[in-house]
Amino acid sequence: MRNLRLSFLLLLIFTGFVLNIERLDIGPQTDIINIQSFHYILLGIVALSAIIIPALRRVPIGYALIFWMAVYLVCKLVVFRDRPFLSGIYLYLTITEIVFLGIMVLLSHRVADDLYNFENMIANLNLTGVSKRVMEFADSGDSIAYEFIRSRRYQTPLSVLLIKLEKQSIRKNIDQSIEGLFNEMLTRYSSNSLVRLLDKELRRTDLIIQQPHKNRLILLFPETDAEGTNTMMSRIRELAKEVLGVTISCGFATFPDEAITFDELVKRAENHFRIQSMYLADLVADEVDKISVHEE
Repeated sequence: MRNLRLSFLLLLIFTGFVLNIERLDIGPQTDIINIQSFHYILLGIVALSAIIIPALRRVPIGYALIFWMAVYLVCKLVVFRDRPFLSGIYLYLTITEIVFLGIMVLLSHRVADDLYNFENMIANLNLTGVSKRVMEFADSGDSIAYEFIRSRRYQTPLSVLLIKLEKQSIRKNIDQSIEGLFNEMLTRYSSNSLVRLLDKELRRTDLIIQQPHKNRLILLFPETDAEGTNTMMSRIRELAKEVLGVTISCGFATFPDEAITFDELVKRAENHFRIQSMYLADLVADEVDKISVHEE
């Protein structure tokens, strides 16, 4: 929010400056600064297109500068040729117009980037635009029952993976991206960001079940054994760290090797999750002890 407000403020100040620069009189002469009318129109097009057209937000700023400079030169040298390009006082006017155009491109893309980040923040808070396989735990009963019936009928494995975000990594990630929001929204933002990421990366047959009150996700992997689930777990951890910058804890159990009902699978996964958390805590403690001994 702060970045967005600052970007809009800078764009408004610069726009006001450009629109009133011809009022400045330097020395005894008047009307020295006389920018061509098409240049003002071009500046407006640059600003509006960067903000309104989403596809232009993905264009690197260097390419955008080259494109708009080329448009300016075509207009200056081909369409509007009523004054010299680099002769006398017009040399300085041309330089001024080029500088103004470059600044407008930079400021417009900054506003567009901040606006895109703000829209993503709102989308993550509301979790809009995800597929139907993402559901609340209370609404997942029919889908879970269907997958278990199918696994029993065709004698195929099925796995349940629990994912929980580490609170420290959540706060670190959110404080950098949406600083200033209320604290109670931090966990929800990261959790929904993770759901959106999983919705893009997982198979279409996998189910994503939310349990906000327990601050965790339940992933249901049809036709996936322990080895496959372990591979998926490692991949999800890497994605969460690389894309979102958060750390997650996981635990999983498989049907029918460890349990034959969904509730039992979840309990088994919780047990594995606790064992894994204790193991990681012991590793951290050992590393701290080693560092302490080394320092002594």
